[in-house]
Amino acid sequence: MKPFRFSLDHVLSWRRTRLALEESRLERARAELRAFLAAREQVVQVRTQAQARVGLAPSVYGSDLANVETVRQWSLVEARRLSECAAQAQRGIDALERALVEARRRVRLLERLRERRSAAWKAEAERELEELAGESAIAQWRRLG
Repeated sequence: MKPFRFSLDHVLSWRRTRLALEESRLERARAELRAFLAAREQVVQVRTQAQARVGLAPSVYGSDLANVETVRQWSLVEARRLSECAAQAQRGIDALERALVEARRRVRLLERLRERRSAAWKAEAERELEELAGESAIAQWRRLG
């Protein structure tokens, strides 16, 4: 009997590669989201530190207040921009997670099909072996008898 061969092995291999690609894309998107969130936190810290420096200064000039206001305005705009980027990145992550679930489902479907076909092939091979053993026993019995 010829060895087991799953005719869709190349498709299964392609789907596994596709799954690995989706996992990689998702990880990159998560890293991008973390970077946006960290940058936003850094912007907030810059604003807080600028305000704290002025609040702790023994004397404050008008230019100091103008600088703090400039930093405050910039930080509000930048934090909003980074929040929007993070929200967009999160939407992308959500889409990638759905694609990953689908890719996993497709791989698992082919793996189960392969397992069923392999089990059927093994059962057929065992049946053929039993048949051959039976025929051999009958032939040997006839020779002896």
